[in-house]
Amino acid sequence: MITQQSLWLPGLNIERPGVFKPVVPGTGAGPHASILKALRGGRFDGWISVEEASGNGLVGLAAGFGHTDAVWQSVVQDMVQRIALLHYDSALLLRANTFGGR
Repeated sequence: MITQQSLWLPGLNIERPGVFKPVVPGTGAGPHASILKALRGGRFDGWISVEEASGNGLVGLAAGFGHTDAVWQSVVQDMVQRIALLHYDSALLLRANTFGGR
C-alpha cells in the first residue's frame, strides 16, 4: 500500500520467490532499489517502514535500516546526477542555438 505519507510492502524480505523464509532486509529477493527508484521518481516524500522478521532482533533491524538508507541515498544521488546532466545538455543546446553553433 502506498500513500502520500507512508509505504508498506509486505513480503519483500524473503529468501527467494515462492519460499516464505524471512531474512534481514537487503539480503533477500526483494527488488528494493527498483521500488525506491520508482518511488523517488514519483516524488514520494513520506515514511518508509523497515521491519525485521528474520529473528535477528536489533542487529537485523540496524542492518535493514543501513541497507534501506544506502539504497535510498544511491537512488537520490543517481537522480541528482541525471538532472545535472540534463541541465548541462540543455545549456549546450541553448548555446548552440543562440550563437549559431559556435
